Amino acid sequence: MIMQAKKFVLLQDLAPLMEAPVSAMRRRSSILRDRWATKMEFLLAVIGYAVDLGNIWRFPSVCYKHGGGAFLIPYLVMLLIGGLPMFYLELALGQFHRSGIGYGICFICTFIACFYNAIIAHAVYFIVISISQFEVPWSTCNNSWNTPRCTNTLNETLGKSGERLSTPSEDYEVLEIQSSSGFDDLGGVKPSMAVCLAFVFVVVYFALWKGPKSSGKMVWITATVPYVVLSILLIRGITLPGAARGIYYYLTPDFTRLNDPKVWSAAATQIFFSLGPGFGVLLALSSYNDFNNNCYRDAIITSTINCLTSFFSGFVIFSTLGYMSELTNKEINEVILNNELINPFVS
Repeated sequence: MIMQAKKFVLLQDLAPLMEAPVSAMRRRSSILRDRWATKMEFLLAVIGYAVDLGNIWRFPSVCYKHGGGAFLIPYLVMLLIGGLPMFYLELALGQFHRSGIGYGICFICTFIACFYNAIIAHAVYFIVISISQFEVPWSTCNNSWNTPRCTNTLNETLGKSGERLSTPSEDYEVLEIQSSSGFDDLGGVKPSMAVCLAFVFVVVYFALWKGPKSSGKMVWITATVPYVVLSILLIRGITLPGAARGIYYYLTPDFTRLNDPKVWSAAATQIFFSLGPGFGVLLALSSYNDFNNNCYRDAIITSTINCLTSFFSGFVIFSTLGYMSELTNKEINEVILNNELINPFVS
C-alpha cells in the first residue's frame, strides 16, 4: 500500500511536467494556425457547406418518392443514430488536431468539383437567361429546338401527357446540356455553359484563396442568400391554387411505408448526403477554431439548422407540386413521371 501511494504521489508530481509539452504544442499550433474572425463566421461556414442541393433538391425528391410525411420519421432516426455522431466526430477531430487532411481533401474536392460546379453553372446560366430576356425560352414550345413531344404544362389540364415531355424537361436535355449518348460520345462544348463553368471556378477560388480570412466574409452571402430565395419561393408557392394539397401530402405520413427497408436505406443515404461527413471539409473548417471551443454545441446547432432547412425546403417544393397537381388534374404522386422529382421551378 505504501509503494502504491508513493507511485500515485510521483505521478501527480509528474503530471504538470507531462502536460507542459502538450500545452506548449497546442499554443504553438494556435499561434501558427489561422482562426475564424468570429464564431458566427464558423457557424455560417459549416451551414453553408452542409446546406446545398442535398437539402433543397434531393431531400424533397426522396421524400416525394418514399411516401411524403412517412419519410420524416426514418430521416430523424438516422440523424440521431448516424448523422449527428459522425458530424460531431469530424468537428472534434479537426479542432483537436488543428489541421485538415492535406492533399486528401484536394483529391476529394477535385472529383466533387467535376459535377457540383457543373450543376451550379447550370443554375448560373438559367439566372442569366431569366434576367436578360423578357420571355424565357423554356416557357413555350415555339422554339426551333422543340420536338413534337414538347407540351406546355399550363395547357396540360387533362393529365393525358402520356410519354410527352414537359417544356422544362425537354429544354434541359436539348437546349441546356445537350446530353450525349454515352462516354464514347463526348459531344461538343457549349460556349455559354463553358463561360458559366469558368465563372463558378473563379468565384470558388477567390472565396477560398486566403483561408478563413476570405471564406469567412463570403459565407455571410453564400449561407444566407439561399434562405432568402427559399422564403420568396415559399411565399409564392403557398399563394398558388392547390398548394394546400401538396403540403397536406408532405405532412401526412403513411405508416405502412415504414415497413419498407428501402425507405430506411434512403433515409440513411439522405442524412449523410445532407450533412456531408466523410469529405474532410468539416475537419478543415473546425481546425480554425480555438482548441477549447465547444464543438459539441456547434454540431447540435449546425446539424439542427441543416435538417430544418431540409424540412423547410419540403414546403417550398410540395406547395409547387400541389399547384402542378391542380393544373394537370392529377394526384400528387402522379405529377412527376417515373416518380423522379426534377426541379419544378423551371416550370
